[in-house]
Order: sequence, then structure tokens, then C-alpha cells
Amino acid sequence: MLPLPTLAEIDLIRLSSIAIFFAVGGCTPGPNNIMVMASTLRFGFARTLPHILGIGFGFTFMAGLVAIGLGSVFQQLPWVHLLVKILGSAYLVWMAWKIYQSSSAFEESDNAKPLTFIEAVLFQWVNAKAWQIAITATAMFIHPNAAFYGFEIISMLLIILCLSFPSASLWALSGLALRRLLQTPRAVYIFNTVMAILLVLSMGLSWV
Repeated sequence: MLPLPTLAEIDLIRLSSIAIFFAVGGCTPGPNNIMVMASTLRFGFARTLPHILGIGFGFTFMAGLVAIGLGSVFQQLPWVHLLVKILGSAYLVWMAWKIYQSSSAFEESDNAKPLTFIEAVLFQWVNAKAWQIAITATAMFIHPNAAFYGFEIISMLLIILCLSFPSASLWALSGLALRRLLQTPRAVYIFNTVMAILLVLSMGLSWV
């Protein structure tokens, strides 16, 4: 059984650094946040909530697997990383097109629906920004030879889980506020066009 760290042994500076890293990463523009904002604008906050929860749990689960060794697969098999980026880029272009097509009005078509919890969880696996954040955080904050390796991973995952919901919700609420302002079809068209362009740009940045 692994020993639990005492309060004196817990590196509060390291935990603060992890929190700041994920707060910045979670609040800056990216595919998840742009899609959540666009979803809230179109479907409202309540129907977007499963999407938000899927992001939090999906990214936390993925980051946990990266921390225990999945990230090294990309180093050993670069083609796997390339495949993930290609699939993610293709999906984001498709999502951008769907957002652009919905630009005429708030009303949804017969088959239009927000992302489900499972769809949001699965999306993290083709989200290049999510992979980059998880791999970078593991390299920076997790030390395999540390005495409390398991504690470091668990504490990082708890921080991710706690920060994912407020950061995604902030973008969702921004979309809700804009929903009250964008009352004409032209205004909605302009907003969703901008969101579609930003989504494609966020995909492009992952290739730089």
C-alpha cells in the first residue's frame, strides 16, 4: 500500500501551479469552449449541460490515462498522434460547417440537437488541444519516480475535474447572454459564422 503524504509533504506550490495551468488552458478559446458557446446560443444552457459535463469527465479520464503512460505512445508511435490530429481536424471542420449552417435563426431543424454526454466524452479523444494540455501537464507536474506518484496524479485529476465545469460553464453562460442580445437572423448569422471560423482556426493552431 502506497504511503499517504502528510500535510507538510504536500507541495502546495506545485498544486497551485497545476491549478493555474488548467485554469488558463480551460478558459482560453479552444474547440470545447467555442462549441459550448455556440450550443448554448442555439439550444440554451439546460440542453447544453450534458455537453459541459461530458467535457469535464471526458477530459479528466483522458488526462488520467495520459498521466499513467498513454502519452508515451505518441512518442513511440508518431503515426498514432498524426492520426488523432487528422481525425480531430476533420471532425472540427464538420462541426464548423454545422455551426455555419445553423446561422439563419435560433430555431433548430428536425434533426438538430446538442452534443450528448457520451459524444462530448468521445470528442476529447480527437481534440488536439486536449491532448496537448494533458501531455504538457504530465511532463511538467508528474514525476514517475516521486515518492507520491499516485497522489500527484489523483490531485491533478481532481483539480481538472473541479476546474473543467466552471470554465466550460463560463463560455456557456456567455453564449446565453449573447442569445438575449442576438435577436435578429442577421446577427445570429454573423455570430455563428465567426464561431465557425474560430473553430477552424483553433484546429489550425494545433498543426503549428
